[in-house]
Amino acid sequence: MQWGDMIMWNQEAISPRAGLPQTPHSDTEILTYVTSGMLYHEDILGNVGALQAGDCQVISAGTGVAIRRGNPDEADPVEFVQIWLIPNHQGGEPFSVVRGFADDREQGQFATLASGFDNEGNSLPMRANARLSRVVLADGGAADYRFEAGNFGYVVPLSGRVQVGDVIADRNDGILINDVETVTVTAMGHTIALLIEMAE
Repeated sequence: MQWGDMIMWNQEAISPRAGLPQTPHSDTEILTYVTSGMLYHEDILGNVGALQAGDCQVISAGTGVAIRRGNPDEADPVEFVQIWLIPNHQGGEPFSVVRGFADDREQGQFATLASGFDNEGNSLPMRANARLSRVVLADGGAADYRFEAGNFGYVVPLSGRVQVGDVIADRNDGILINDVETVTVTAMGHTIALLIEMAE
């Protein structure tokens, strides 16, 4: 799917002891959020390691980068979300950054994981006019999200279900959000949800 500068939002899984071939990328912002298991990552920038559940990674491909991913676990699959965004400018040195975000971090309100907007505190940087946030909600809990003027978004529950207005989304389903200033996301069951906000 494409929605604004978001050209892909995929829920992906890799079986135990399996991997994906090395893949080249350029002029793409690649956001990864691990929902369960362990995701092995290696790139030609020299970054090697494993992402755990709750980790968020930004790869700004810039002039070009090649990455390889896999699942080193013997028994359990790894599940993760991968989002591709059009960068706000082409070229530039590629970079990769990763940070862990515990499930209880700012529970009950949206917390920014990665952002290309200014003054975003402790979030991961990216070269896109977008912001990726996460919310952790107990059953029946709700959180408000306020968009900057003219911006729009997309919200996906990674566990449980959410309701936005009159629309209900099951796990891994998405709701497009447009022409609103503030939305209220209500959990139906314990829920972890991601929301991406993009500028026009």
